[in-house]
Amino acid sequence: ANTANSRQGCDASAVAIPDSARQSRGAVILMLDRGSCAFTMKVWNAQLAGADAVIIVDDRDEDLVTMDSGADADTGSYVSNITIPAVLARMVDGNSFDQAITNYGHVVGTLDWHDVLPHPDSRVEWELWSESNDECGYKCEQQNAFIVDFAPIAKQLEQDGYTQFTPHYITWMCAQNPDSRECKAQCINRGRYCAPDPDDDLSHGYSGADVVIDNLRALCVFDAANKTGTPWLWWDFVSQFTSACSMDSGRFAAKSCAEDVVRKVGVDLAKVNACIGDTNA
Repeated sequence: ANTANSRQGCDASAVAIPDSARQSRGAVILMLDRGSCAFTMKVWNAQLAGADAVIIVDDRDEDLVTMDSGADADTGSYVSNITIPAVLARMVDGNSFDQAITNYGHVVGTLDWHDVLPHPDSRVEWELWSESNDECGYKCEQQNAFIVDFAPIAKQLEQDGYTQFTPHYITWMCAQNPDSRECKAQCINRGRYCAPDPDDDLSHGYSGADVVIDNLRALCVFDAANKTGTPWLWWDFVSQFTSACSMDSGRFAAKSCAEDVVRKVGVDLAKVNACIGDTNA
């Protein structure tokens, strides 16, 4: 039954694939609605139900966002076992899918990334979205472990000309007055670039602004290294920064710690600092 509960995909017992779909020759693409639980929970429940792929339809009229996993321990118990692809579709496209299903009963869909993936040469172009915050629980632990473990492989692929890598860090603009307590604690450049407070306490501990500054420094390390034809030095920097300048060590927001790592990996510190600029401007 196509109920609101089954379309949410948050209750594994409610996610079911019709027998007619199971008996078809093609793969089963399950369409679910965004909301009520993490994206990863929806995809995991769909996989358990037997789906071969998932389309999650946005529940609001907006530009597409990047789907992310939850940071809780429960997510960590299953997220690494997800093996099926999933995409987020705009609300307007989801409405079109619904109308087509209503009109025709069965709809054949194709998930094709060829038109959206850049391919100017023979290299594989890929991106990694991460953050310097290392106190967000399971999610941060997995991220940092991946970076350290994959660094030697990523560097070799880049050096041998098989890949072209670009790092990214998520930020947003403060919706409040730039002089507000929230903006000052979580943002730089008067609210233009922000990150959440690591411990949700604006008065104590590391701030969102600390996170943004270290994210920016990592991007500037990549920029400086990339301009000298050695983009793989970013992997050396983030791996060593994670170890030497962690929040647990008390050196996360220490500029001297980060700059020591920049020097050790062989990136021009003056160019990195020039790239960072004035974070109070």
